[in-house]
Amino acid sequence: MKHLFLIIFLFFSCSLKAYQTTNVSEKEISSISIPEQISGFSESQDFLIGNILNPLSGSLCLSKTDLIAKGAQNIYLTRYYNPPYMPEKFDDNQDWNEVKLYQYIQKEYKGWSVLPHLSLYIISKNNQNTILRVTFPNGLTLDYKVSSAGKTTLNSAIYGISNIQSDIPNGKNDLRNTRIFIEDNENTIIVQACDGAKRIYNKKNENHYLLSKEILPNSKILRYNYNSNKLLSIESLDPIEKHVYATLKLEGFPNETNQNFISSNTLTCSYKNDQKVLNKKITEKKKILGIITKEKHLFTYTLPNILISISSPFYRNETISYDDKFQLDKYFGKNQIFSCEYKVFRSQNPHFKINRLNLPVGNNDSFIPMYEISYDVAIAGQKGGKTIVKKIDGSSTIYEFSKKLLMNKISYFDDKNVLRKEKKYSWYNNNWLKSIELKDSDNRVYLKSFKYDEFGNPIEETFTAKIEGNNKEQICIIKRKISFDGFNNLLYEENDDGLIQIYSYLPNTNLILSKLTKNKFDDKILIREFYEYDSFNNLVKKIIDDGTSPDKNNLTNVLERRITKYQLRQSQPFLHMIEGVEEYYLDNSHEKLLKKIYYSYDRWGNINQEDVYDAKDDFAYSIYKEYNERGDLLSETNPVKQKASYEYDQKGRLFKSHNFSNKITTEHTYDTKGRLKESKEITEDLIHQKSFEYDSLDNLISQKDYFGNVTYYSKYDPIAKKPNKLTYPEIITSDNSTKKVETKCFYNALGAKLRYVDANENSFEYKYNAYQDLIVITYPNKSKEFFTYYKNGKLKSYINRDGLEIRYTYDILGRTIIKEYYFDSKKIANEKFEYNNFHLVKETHKNGHITEYKYDFAGRKVSDNFEGRTTKYSYDALGRVNKITKFNNENTLVIKYKRDHIDRINK
Repeated sequence: MKHLFLIIFLFFSCSLKAYQTTNVSEKEISSISIPEQISGFSESQDFLIGNILNPLSGSLCLSKTDLIAKGAQNIYLTRYYNPPYMPEKFDDNQDWNEVKLYQYIQKEYKGWSVLPHLSLYIISKNNQNTILRVTFPNGLTLDYKVSSAGKTTLNSAIYGISNIQSDIPNGKNDLRNTRIFIEDNENTIIVQACDGAKRIYNKKNENHYLLSKEILPNSKILRYNYNSNKLLSIESLDPIEKHVYATLKLEGFPNETNQNFISSNTLTCSYKNDQKVLNKKITEKKKILGIITKEKHLFTYTLPNILISISSPFYRNETISYDDKFQLDKYFGKNQIFSCEYKVFRSQNPHFKINRLNLPVGNNDSFIPMYEISYDVAIAGQKGGKTIVKKIDGSSTIYEFSKKLLMNKISYFDDKNVLRKEKKYSWYNNNWLKSIELKDSDNRVYLKSFKYDEFGNPIEETFTAKIEGNNKEQICIIKRKISFDGFNNLLYEENDDGLIQIYSYLPNTNLILSKLTKNKFDDKILIREFYEYDSFNNLVKKIIDDGTSPDKNNLTNVLERRITKYQLRQSQPFLHMIEGVEEYYLDNSHEKLLKKIYYSYDRWGNINQEDVYDAKDDFAYSIYKEYNERGDLLSETNPVKQKASYEYDQKGRLFKSHNFSNKITTEHTYDTKGRLKESKEITEDLIHQKSFEYDSLDNLISQKDYFGNVTYYSKYDPIAKKPNKLTYPEIITSDNSTKKVETKCFYNALGAKLRYVDANENSFEYKYNAYQDLIVITYPNKSKEFFTYYKNGKLKSYINRDGLEIRYTYDILGRTIIKEYYFDSKKIANEKFEYNNFHLVKETHKNGHITEYKYDFAGRKVSDNFEGRTTKYSYDALGRVNKITKFNNENTLVIKYKRDHIDRINK
């Protein structure tokens, strides 16, 4: 009996165990973005390696817009790459490691995200709080907590979250400003994004909600149409959802391997995906009761779609490949071509990061490593980290991060490992940017610091730097007020020089209604701008004038008012897109026409015809244009019916054109990376040819001109990215010998020229202020020019090499009102300038003579008077000068002009 039991036990212990995984289409809830992924969505362009690589996460930051459905509100089909966080391994056993890799990819992989924000989930709830998982259009996924009182707080870690985008702080960038409203007995959830956009989700089952509508910051609507849970189309509409402006239809999205998108303006885009399936058998040996048994396992995994090729109007042949861990390793796009290599970097959790970025800049466009990257991996909440990037030219960049995964410092070293530039970031405890300090070697260029309102909007910005040219630091302060309505609109801005700008907006939108420019010191309005919208919030009128009342209907002190009216299409396609632009000016309270332009559109939404009418409302001429689906201009016919044509390669690069006279053909040739290699101008009798050569860093190293002369550019400064030496074609001297012509130039880390040595070895030296404006030029004979500045960057004084000094004074709008001339500290002359709010009206010359200027109500100069001598100007119906009358008693001179429609004088 004992043996019978053992036989039965062994039989069942050898049985096959099958594991069938859930198909990816049934995988619902996205995983929360890890801190390293979050940091990638708020990066400054300075942060990215080669403009594509996040130095913190060691992964790619890519996004592409593949299709635009044009209308009065465009619909954009944009994909964002969310690279997988890939651990070193999942199991020591190779077979089990493969199985667990597929398990991990099936659960965690996001890859290229297209419309990832369609779903929202309730994760948990009780009497006090509801936890929701929200995915944003860029694929970032976070959890939020909504209390029973309606308060929204971030329920995920704040590592990597801040209020900056490209070094600019704003509440619109801080994901903690997201607000969520649970309404209609939990049947509707509204997510108000930090830019003011509202996304409305409707309940599909107990915890799952689908996006039904987006109210954009400009009040336009995006409506999402489904069949069951499958998205069929997206429509853009006016705010009251009466008119459809554009449509994007989806086929096979999101689960089919082939997905197609069709816009209402007849453009198409398709995605081809790879969907890998793992069928894996694993036999395990086990020792039971001293007997070795075998247990067989069968695993079947169907992975998510992995995008491998894209055909879009912008580029029809984009391809992507991945390594065996599903990490993107090769990319062949319209503007970007690269490959990358991965390596495990040790940390608390060893994982793969990109350690080499390769570009097609080698011989025969082969890929060579441009960037070698190593990491001291930061651990969220525990320790900071460092990323070291070495470029092929020997220079390097070091990125340093805090334990909150925020950038602390970027250091730039040249090929001799000398520190040339440094950018430091400091942060408040809540992750808002406190300051940015830029250094050029050891010298501070500027310090920019910020104070904020409760939403992270900068209400005070302080700029500290050496500006004036006296080697002392000055402080400039900008004060702001920002709206508290969720849109974070700028309401008020005041500069140190007293210039104030005040803004108002259409309620519950980011659409500007007015902009008033004021003088702080007399509280006077200088310039007014007003904007008007139709009942669907489309712009229909813009007014700019010099009135002094905030009421646009109050014309007190108005000398000049210009009005632009926008006529909108009243039929499909392209309903409510601009059909006409009419320009008027106000003349004694009456509107007078200046010009009209009416537009026609091709099937893709490009303007293909402009009909121009003059001030008499008479037809003047037409301009015709042709485009391809990418929006490249194929031909244009000018007002005198001359036609130019253009041809492009599949990436939209111009390779051939014919000018309007059709007498000159231009041809261009490019390398794989898109750099111009050759340019030809071809006529009946001549071919003018230029050619260009580059190094691996895209630096121009030689240029051959039309005559075969070659100029060489060498010894590039690795930080300034400019050549230290230029070698020109040899010249023949007076004794018929040849002479080498070389110049040298040296730069600071910001690219400004510090020293120039000409071909005769004469040396010129230059010094700059924080704005990189010149403050001293030293010539070979040691003579100098000096420049000083006001805090706002305007030139304050200039001293030439002979000691003549000119001092400048400006009005509140930055216009020169006084120029004073000094020699040996004595004033020898001055010039004065007087203005109305738009134009120069009086000029006092150095010799005391006066010129006065007058303008019509359209702002056109109609006369100038120099010491009693008057010159008058008149204009034709298209606003061009057609007569100049110079009065001089019986010697009055009248000059009349007649022009064709491209402004050539023909009489």
